[in-house]
Amino acid sequence: MLALEIDYPYHPKHPLKILTKEEHHFSDGKCLICGEELRLKFYHCSICKFSVDVGCVRDPPPLAILFPKAHEHQLSLTPRKISFDCDACGMAGDRSPYSCQQCYFMIHQSCIDLPEIINVNRHEHRLSRRLHLSPGSWVCGFYHKNVDWSYGAYSCSICPNYVIHSKCAIRYDVWDKLELKGIPEEPQDIEPFKFILHKTCANLSRKKRHF
Repeated sequence: MLALEIDYPYHPKHPLKILTKEEHHFSDGKCLICGEELRLKFYHCSICKFSVDVGCVRDPPPLAILFPKAHEHQLSLTPRKISFDCDACGMAGDRSPYSCQQCYFMIHQSCIDLPEIINVNRHEHRLSRRLHLSPGSWVCGFYHKNVDWSYGAYSCSICPNYVIHSKCAIRYDVWDKLELKGIPEEPQDIEPFKFILHKTCANLSRKKRHF
């Protein structure tokens, strides 16, 4: 049975009280921690308009990530509403990002574990995640829209002009969900050698040498 009131470490100012779906007018309808739609019951602070679903109360995300894939420094959770652009994908966010206090790096929770090396069904070579691209004009190989070079994306080391937006790369219909870091790349099949003979040469008679 759920407690009627709790102390929540990510909102230490005030206790949170349980509300039901019929009382959603007290919030924006989304969990402030994960951004998902609130379910039948959730916890809420009416003073701060802070709402959190039961799942994020029972299993909250870590307050700090020591060795993130996405960044070279420790990242800390900012459990509040805040407008930001995710440095990993370039898309806007409105709540609870992870951030680096040393270099003003901010990232969606969902982008923390972006795979480092992947195969996609829109390209023949492996793609690697980049923290940012080199300055220039880039177009997403999937969505065919501009990719801001100052944000993260996936690129091909063999095809220098091929990039794909981070969110496009991990779509369920594009990526097979396999992280390929540490997995040796299989050698590509070599096309059979084609022997081409000129017509004039083909009509030459064969000569035998007799000793």
